[in-house]
Amino acid sequence: MSEICVDNKKVVSNLSEISSSLNVSDENSQDSTASLNDWVNTDAICFAHLENEVDGDDNFSKKKDWLIIKFIKAINTWSFAITFGLASGLVIGIYQTLVRLVPLILIGGVIFWFATSDSREKNKVINSFDGFVENSIRSRIDVSTLPVVAGRVLPVDLSESKVDKNIYFALSDELRPKTVEEVSLILGINCQGQVIGTYTDGRKGLQQHCDVHLINPKTLEWTFLGEFVGSEPPETKKDSGDKSGSRSTREILNKFNSIISSRISSN
Repeated sequence: MSEICVDNKKVVSNLSEISSSLNVSDENSQDSTASLNDWVNTDAICFAHLENEVDGDDNFSKKKDWLIIKFIKAINTWSFAITFGLASGLVIGIYQTLVRLVPLILIGGVIFWFATSDSREKNKVINSFDGFVENSIRSRIDVSTLPVVAGRVLPVDLSESKVDKNIYFALSDELRPKTVEEVSLILGINCQGQVIGTYTDGRKGLQQHCDVHLINPKTLEWTFLGEFVGSEPPETKKDSGDKSGSRSTREILNKFNSIISSRISSN
């Protein structure tokens, strides 16, 4: 067959070149496949011209070779198309997912911010008393007289030297201080768990006994209000460890409110 294409790259003058690349030994099959792929994909081959040559030739071997080349060419083309399609689909899918998720994340973040703003503000107020509490209970002078309540009262967990949050937020707005300057008295609560029983796993059942004091943060005078006993621990438990009953928070508040009602200053 005469020279088919010359494109300053490769010259194909005989279909036997194709056939010889297919009829190789097994040990050279990998190199042969690579060579054939290079041959099929090169721009120097005029497939249209080759197809015309083969269509006019009755040689079965030549037509077989040409069909193999067309088959490999089709596989390469479809492989690229499928790979490109899958990659494009993946990228588009990720993009669409992000487009849907970003607004939801933003909306969720805004909702979370507003939902937790009250809690953050409360913690900020509670934490502002830390230094004041430590200085106010650093020492004590025991007295028997009840102090005059002339302002707001700050409840403090004496065992941790921290504001007692449960009682703090249970106080009325008139008695709950928001700043250190508003504090006239400290309601000091010191609770200790006393063992009143043992569970089947050997762990302890505790009942809270709370000593309550009224403390003047300026004079450091402590007035004992009494001991308040909490509820008994539950009879059974599912988790490990000791189990304690609740504190007598309501009784403590009732006692304090009764004192406030009888001794609140006319000022």
